[in-house]
Amino acid sequence: KLETDGQEQKLPSSMTSSPTPSSNKLKNASVTTPLKGLVVPLIAVIAFFRDFSFLRSMSIGLPYDPTFAENAQAPPNLSFQIGQENAEHRSKRKNVTADTFDCKPFTAENRGQIERTNLPIHQHVLFHAGKAGGGTVTHRLKSLWKIVNRKCHPLPCPNRMHNQTFLITLRDPIDKFVSSVNWITLVYCNPSGDKRTVDLVNSVKYPQEYCKPRPRVRPEGPSIIFQKYNSNPNQFAEALCTEDGKNDMKAIQHMDHFTAWLPDNHRRVRSWKEAVDNFSPLVLEEGYDFGEQIDDAVEWMHSIYNFSKFDARKQRVQCHQIQQGQENAKVQRHASTDHHKAIKGESRLTTKGKWCLAHYFLQDYELFGELLSHGACKFESCRQALESILDRRRDLLHKVKKRSYGIE
Repeated sequence: KLETDGQEQKLPSSMTSSPTPSSNKLKNASVTTPLKGLVVPLIAVIAFFRDFSFLRSMSIGLPYDPTFAENAQAPPNLSFQIGQENAEHRSKRKNVTADTFDCKPFTAENRGQIERTNLPIHQHVLFHAGKAGGGTVTHRLKSLWKIVNRKCHPLPCPNRMHNQTFLITLRDPIDKFVSSVNWITLVYCNPSGDKRTVDLVNSVKYPQEYCKPRPRVRPEGPSIIFQKYNSNPNQFAEALCTEDGKNDMKAIQHMDHFTAWLPDNHRRVRSWKEAVDNFSPLVLEEGYDFGEQIDDAVEWMHSIYNFSKFDARKQRVQCHQIQQGQENAKVQRHASTDHHKAIKGESRLTTKGKWCLAHYFLQDYELFGELLSHGACKFESCRQALESILDRRRDLLHKVKKRSYGIE
């Protein structure tokens, strides 16, 4: 029947007759086949425009956790600090003994008692700036806290600042520069000729026998380090007072400014100041327990995501520190760190080298000061490590600023 002007009209008998079997087949072929082809694109469109956790996790190969979205809470506000509660926890953690917990050796049986938590990349990500402790963070979260997080590495990804939470690893830029040059010299094959065997994995574990091929990202980096600057950090550092040296920095991995990871006036992404409630730095600084910062960051994340069996996870970490010892539990270093002694003689920086580095990285040091003033650190251990970096470089930065701004 058709509805026309409030009156019913009957269809002609030719239009109401039942279809023949052959017409049914044609109808099914013309309707169902296109629909089948639209199923996959339809799911992709829904996953892109809607926040379906199970679809988004499928796209990055992570198992779906139905309780994750339910447990997630709103990001903390700027005034959120672990503060006194965290200070009390640290004092207890330092005095912990084997009698405090029923610590059992980690075996295949008790290792699986805590289910692994996967943090989807659209809600949490680690900004892994090279040679700033990102490998330590990933290792500690996965092996001790049983938390798997996704990371941006080796290039900056400021577009991820819209995530619910993220962490970023920071380090004194001058220390990071020297470490990067030494690391490239140690693990990459010399383009002029190398007797070691090319092996992507074993080059990190056994750099005296194996070496990495050219990186896929910024492949010309090793050639610049080996051939142009003779693997000498100071020679490269002094070149940063020239435009040629600055251009070389852009062609090498792990040399990006921290301001590229946390931009303030980027055309396409929001300022880090707008996301200051959503992230916390992890600062690698000598004399400060980096593992403690990671643990403090997990407690901050727990206040947002409400991890399951959190007390059991915390006990697992504390028992590990008892069994392995405080020194071994602090930092999970690259195996290549043990071999850096062979090239440390060339790592000494001259006054000019330090000045050129401080001038080149001045914007990063200024960023560290702004992070402190805007309350980016969500726990005391982070704040103290950042202040230590700025205190160590205070005199050098003062001289650089006077020259840079034309102040006599």
